[in-house]
Amino acid sequence: MDKKRLFFEHQAMMERWSAMQPKLRGADDGNRLWWELELRAEGNHLPIRIEYPANYPASPPDIVIVPKMPSGTPHLLPRNRMCWYYPSENHRNRNMWCPATDTGAMCVGVAQRWFWAFLVWLSTSRWPVPDAIKA
Repeated sequence: MDKKRLFFEHQAMMERWSAMQPKLRGADDGNRLWWELELRAEGNHLPIRIEYPANYPASPPDIVIVPKMPSGTPHLLPRNRMCWYYPSENHRNRNMWCPATDTGAMCVGVAQRWFWAFLVWLSTSRWPVPDAIKA
């Protein structure tokens, strides 16, 4: 990731989510970067990582849930990743990644909405957000 983009990412994260005390981390080899922070809602907390892929920003970050999730959790991909965008859909204007304008900070808002939906699902066994309907 270039230094200019990293500065933009850091600035966006701190402007929007400084209360969550996000921490930017990196692998010793310098090839991977991620944010660590904890989502909070109604007395519950969920540690997550926003992991940048090698080809960022062409591809969006993964939102990874740190603790093991209950079996059957909806909208959860392998390796405890939140399902949050539709990579093969190019006719929609929501739930799509825009490399020119989107940042890892945007992923925190997405993760927070996912966490709220998860808490509702735990109580009701219903995911409160409808799945995408293809046109």
